[in-house]
Amino acid sequence: MSLTPHLALPLIAAGQAQKHVTHNEALAALDALLHLSAASRASAPPPDPAGGERLLVADAPAGAFAGRAGQVAWFDAGAWRFLEPRAGWRLHLADEGRLLVYDGAAWGDVGALIGRLDRVEAIGLGAAADLANPFSARLGAALFTADDGGSVRVSLNRTAAGGTASHLYQTAFSGRAETGLSGDDDWRLKVSPDGVAWTTVLRAPASGGALLPGGDGAQALGSAALRWANLYATTGAIQTSDAREKTEVAPLSGAEIAAGAALAGEIGAFRFLDAVAAKGGAARLHVGLTVQRAIAAFEAHGLDPFAYGLVCRDAFESGERLAFRPDELLLLIARALAARADALEARLAALEARLA
Repeated sequence: MSLTPHLALPLIAAGQAQKHVTHNEALAALDALLHLSAASRASAPPPDPAGGERLLVADAPAGAFAGRAGQVAWFDAGAWRFLEPRAGWRLHLADEGRLLVYDGAAWGDVGALIGRLDRVEAIGLGAAADLANPFSARLGAALFTADDGGSVRVSLNRTAAGGTASHLYQTAFSGRAETGLSGDDDWRLKVSPDGVAWTTVLRAPASGGALLPGGDGAQALGSAALRWANLYATTGAIQTSDAREKTEVAPLSGAEIAAGAALAGEIGAFRFLDAVAAKGGAARLHVGLTVQRAIAAFEAHGLDPFAYGLVCRDAFESGERLAFRPDELLLLIARALAARADALEARLAALEARLA
């Protein structure tokens, strides 16, 4: 009997008697093979198979399945028949929910055999992909783990410096923060309250050498409610003192100098309460004074302490915190001590003149 080359279907011979038998045999085989699906893997026949039931014969088969590993068992007309797979056959394994393909030697999972996808126009993972978002994923978490080399890197590559390579963070598909490169080679951190108005709060120039705020004098480092614990630096802070950016420097009044002299007398040693709570007697001593005493010294000399930048009063959600600018406070104290020294020198000079 002649068979077709791919599905091994029987062909009707010229002048053959009972042609319907061969024809029906071919139709039955086609019915079993097209849209091929097997209920499960089985190493032996089930006790009460249904007509037309198909099973994938598992490894080490027994009974009527002996010697048929990898074949498709098909129950037809009260007997098991077997379809020997050929390379390229695809089979849906119902109980495992898997699509298998036969490579000429064994059945393998289609997903495992793909291995590589090239030139795919769009992929959607739990979401619909489109040309605007050719890769779209709806998921709760994603993991990128290193291969045997021990390292992993995610790259965002733009084709020109004028383009964008960034991560955009959204709420209900409205932008709230963005990090990356946009328009030039400097890295930026930008934030937005509404997805329309954006503020650059941090910038790192591609040339290196500095970490910059988004604008000149535009951002603070920390706040009254959230302070940095310590600032480590090799040198002190540099503050603008360019005369072109200030009004004329006026001499301090007698009341201001007197307040500064009073503040010099307030300098002493103290411990921070949170350090005492954590370390007890081991909490370290610090030298300075409190803002409340500075306020009292100003008011005692008829001055409004909050008219001066050295005294700060910052409100936040849970309350208010007082502070001062140590550099300005120390300059006020230094001027007061200098005035006192000048006064003493003048009195000494006058005394020397009398004695001469």
